[in-house]
Amino acid sequence: MNDAQISEAVIRAIRETFIGANGDDGAFLRKQDPGLLPLMSLLTAADASRPIAGASIVAHVSHIIICLDSFLSIIAGTASSDSEEWKETLCESQVDDNEWQVLQEELEIRMNKVVRIVSKHTMHDEAGLWAALGILAHNAYHLGAIQAKLEQINFKS
Repeated sequence: MNDAQISEAVIRAIRETFIGANGDDGAFLRKQDPGLLPLMSLLTAADASRPIAGASIVAHVSHIIICLDSFLSIIAGTASSDSEEWKETLCESQVDDNEWQVLQEELEIRMNKVVRIVSKHTMHDEAGLWAALGILAHNAYHLGAIQAKLEQINFKS
């Protein structure tokens, strides 16, 4: 495999965390399993704000967005000092309908940015590849956490 093929494989797996499996079973999701964005679109702000077994889904989504920004700055080679901002996002839990819509839009913006930046920068250095794989693992973890929360309230996607 060349660098472009590896980068594309990483992007496909990351995209799966955002959108879901594409047609057939994906790398880790079955074809009927939605990713983060479709799951979020099914939830009301009130549902997303409910603390379920700890943090709310809002807290997970806010955390994902902040962490994506950190990973993307590493990939692009623009990372500054380590940010502790991500810890605070896990405490956020309540949003209204407008704020929930903005969070969904922000996550979709990040997905598009991830695809663009990962395709340009991932294979240039070890830190970039590490950060791209970090996005994959981090998103997959939080997608699973959100799925588990939804199962606890018998939410059907």
